[in-house]
Formats: sequence, C-alpha cells, structure tokens
Amino acid sequence: MQKFEKTMQIRKNLFFVLLFLLLVSPFYLYRIYWLVNSEETTGTYLFKGQSLVGGSDFMHSYPVIQFFDGTKNVTFKGPDNVEYAPKETMSIRFQKSDSSDARINSFLGIWLVTVFTSAAPMLLIIILYFTELFPKDFKIILFKTKK
Repeated sequence: MQKFEKTMQIRKNLFFVLLFLLLVSPFYLYRIYWLVNSEETTGTYLFKGQSLVGGSDFMHSYPVIQFFDGTKNVTFKGPDNVEYAPKETMSIRFQKSDSSDARINSFLGIWLVTVFTSAAPMLLIIILYFTELFPKDFKIILFKTKK
C-alpha cells in the first residue's frame, strides 16, 4: 500500500491578507462598534483650554466643549489646536453608557486616532510583503498528515 502525505498550505498573498485582518482590522472594528453604540447630540464650544506637554515648555491648546446627554451637562476636551468661535455649536457623538467618552462628529474627530494607531502594524505588514524576506513562491505549511 502506498503512503500519501496531505498538507495544507497558505500562499503568500493569503497569508498577508490574514495577517492584515488579524493585526489591523481590530482597530477599525472597535471604532465601528463605538459608532454603533454612540448617540448624536449638539455640543457648544465654551473656551480654549491650554496645558503644558510632558513638563516641557511646549503649550498646546484644545477646545473645551459641553453637551447635554439627557440627564446632565458633560464637558470634554476636543482635538488639539482646533479653533472655534465663541458659543459655536457642533455635532457630538458620545457613548450612551459613558457620556464622558465623547468626540466631535467629523471624520477627523472619529477616525484620526484609529488611522494613526493602526498605521504601525499596517506599515509593518506592507514592508514585510514587499521585501525579499518572503519570496513570491512563499507558502506556509499549516499541517501535514500521513496515511
């Protein structure tokens, strides 16, 4: 009787797609989950806050925004170095379960942190894909069985 060997292999492209899904997609899935569980309301610009960064002489400014979550007024810091007119109103998204978790409802306000935090693993995957570390005919053997 002849012995056969069964193997399951993953090619380079599929391997990197799976790696991308494993390392990068959680950042975006978390933000989508956050959006689905958030509520929209209107916030009002109160004043420009300022603070020193890391004990240095560098001063950064941020808008202080207030909104009503249905039971109380909530105040939060907006994104750095953004200017608003006094008493200007804007769309706000906040978590129903934790109204202090609020963001300005704009593309940058919602997605900027997600894009920046996912950039490092995404860049690593792109660099690994295009280097000679993994040749074109690269395959990963997941398992081997003998009959």
